[in-house]
Amino acid sequence: MEEVLGVTTDAVKFEIDALASANSGELTTLVYKCGSINKSGLILGFYGNKITAGGMPFQTFGFKVLPIDKANSLIDKIESVTKENSKYIDADLDNNNIYFHFDDMTVLIYNTSMTTRLRIYWEGFDSELDWPTFQKTKRRLAKKLQ
Repeated sequence: MEEVLGVTTDAVKFEIDALASANSGELTTLVYKCGSINKSGLILGFYGNKITAGGMPFQTFGFKVLPIDKANSLIDKIESVTKENSKYIDADLDNNNIYFHFDDMTVLIYNTSMTTRLRIYWEGFDSELDWPTFQKTKRRLAKKLQ
């Protein structure tokens, strides 16, 4: 709460809703909205394995906060890049991929025989999101933040 909305001694009313929740290695998306301080956006929740400097694996989590303008920019970029390159990634499902950088994240887009998939790399995390879940996140984010 404090990382997203700030620190205050006043009571702050806010809404948060999981748009897509996932298992380890899959991306969790949440929308937040706080009318009293005029903040809203998308939180990307990462959970998975990392390795210490000594080589020991451990499970951890991290949250990337995207204010609404950045959240919409990311969604728009994913859609436009996927559309512009759909013939290329469809041509060879096993080998053709595309990627781009957004803020401090790298987004990899590829197709499987079943669906388009996204992999988001951020601060050592590598999380996946399938296309139907991405579309669900887009629709629910727009609906929640109308």
